Amino acid sequence: MDISIDKYLSTLLSFAPCDKGDGRKAGDYISLVHIPIEGPEEVYSLSFDSNSPTLVVARFQETVWDYLAKSRSGSCQLAPQVDVLQAITDYEHPIFDYVNPSLLTDCMSHSDGRPGMDYYLLMWQFDGYSSVSECWEPYRRGASSWITLIGAMQALSSQYEYTVQEQDPVIV
Repeated sequence: MDISIDKYLSTLLSFAPCDKGDGRKAGDYISLVHIPIEGPEEVYSLSFDSNSPTLVVARFQETVWDYLAKSRSGSCQLAPQVDVLQAITDYEHPIFDYVNPSLLTDCMSHSDGRPGMDYYLLMWQFDGYSSVSECWEPYRRGASSWITLIGAMQALSSQYEYTVQEQDPVIV
């Protein structure tokens, strides 16, 4: 497969918080990218501002690699198909008792992976601290900080996804 890793990452990171134009991300944020063993990728992002955090969850309908291969061969002219949830959350939500700079700092890189393993990429900027780290197979290795962060992001997103499913669909 002759597809640029840059194109792959830029497609995934299109759902990460935007920058201000000076190369720095706007405010505090957390972006967690999940590249599963099989199936399409997911991107969980939280942007923090003075009023309330904004959650964005993007789930690609096919793997980004497959989309890029189709795009390159000319068999696909559209943008990748993605299910996106955006929700305004509340700082009083219980996950914010866990998701803090201490937890994020404890998400150390575990770069000793290989194809055929679950992969997570974490980028964050919070309370003056920032980092990028990665982890292959956090559950298998018992990486408790990673497991806590992944569980918190999934729990928060599932709460809003459930609410959306209960409502009538909006046709645009």
